[in-house]
Amino acid sequence: RSVDEWAQSYQDWQKTHQLGGPESSAFFAPPKRGAKDRTTSMVAATKKGAIDTKRSNSFVAVGPLLYRYFLNLWFNPGILGTRIAMYSMLALMVGGLFHELGDRTDYESIISRTAVLFYCVAFFIFMSVAVLPFTVMERGIVDKEVLNGYYHPIAYQVAQGLATIPAAGVLAGLTSVIVVLLLKLNDGWWYFLNMFLALCTSEALAQMVSHVVPHFVIGMAGIAGLFGFFMLFMGFMVIPSDFPDGLKWTYHIAFHTYSWRTFMVTEFQSLKFDDPMSPFQTGHDVLKFYEIEDVNRWNDMIVLACYAVGIHLVSFAVLVIRYSYFKGKITSLNGKKHPEREFEKGSS
Repeated sequence: RSVDEWAQSYQDWQKTHQLGGPESSAFFAPPKRGAKDRTTSMVAATKKGAIDTKRSNSFVAVGPLLYRYFLNLWFNPGILGTRIAMYSMLALMVGGLFHELGDRTDYESIISRTAVLFYCVAFFIFMSVAVLPFTVMERGIVDKEVLNGYYHPIAYQVAQGLATIPAAGVLAGLTSVIVVLLLKLNDGWWYFLNMFLALCTSEALAQMVSHVVPHFVIGMAGIAGLFGFFMLFMGFMVIPSDFPDGLKWTYHIAFHTYSWRTFMVTEFQSLKFDDPMSPFQTGHDVLKFYEIEDVNRWNDMIVLACYAVGIHLVSFAVLVIRYSYFKGKITSLNGKKHPEREFEKGSS
């Protein structure tokens, strides 16, 4: 047959088999099976009653979402395992470079302590960007489930927020044990609590950005910029009183500020130094130099916790706006009913 004859045959077939045409129902209908083709499970299924199912807009969906998240971690251990390896390796490097720093009382130890604590706040928190690609890649599935009404987007955000808590606890615990023991820093409990809340806040921020950006590379660039902004204005490089008048507000916006100064107070508040050439004879002198001598650690921990909750609330709003005003509702087959469904109604 010629090309023109094949084209004409296809057009004739399309007129009868196109969606909604007279032959389309039969085309989409499932193949008929004889009695011999039916398996034992198929026969048993015909004897069971109908199962009532429904889509849920309540927080009942939080449980299954959490279960799916941890099941994904179980079958893909590299998601969390890679981060555990990175945190452990860097903590060991810090411990090897500044081994037994806590036993020293010279002026150089003051500089080393402040540098180590800045690094712990800056880099361990910065590595939370690793969670962003997995959140963005999962968004396609979440879009389908939310737009089909399986659960409310707020339920998804609650599940995500709860799911990050164990991971933050594991990572904070690893870094605390390694760094505090090798460096012999003061009060490991405060180190763990501080790092845990800081990681919860940073991961909440990474999740919020993942809801907005179209691709995880853009999100990682945005998070890197935000964390760089916070590092610059946390009070380590420039003390707060030296900030320009138009930038003084940035000191209180950066959540790194509350984490770093809690580390500093925990480490320096009870120290004394025996270096006669040092401008700092006590840890209080160091804190006074950085203008954090009056810091209340519990207040800063409450601020970090509220910071994380506040970011999650912003994420709630972002998700609701996104699925309510930008995505709309799914209308299958351009508003037409599926031919297979019509065939089933006609056959019944």
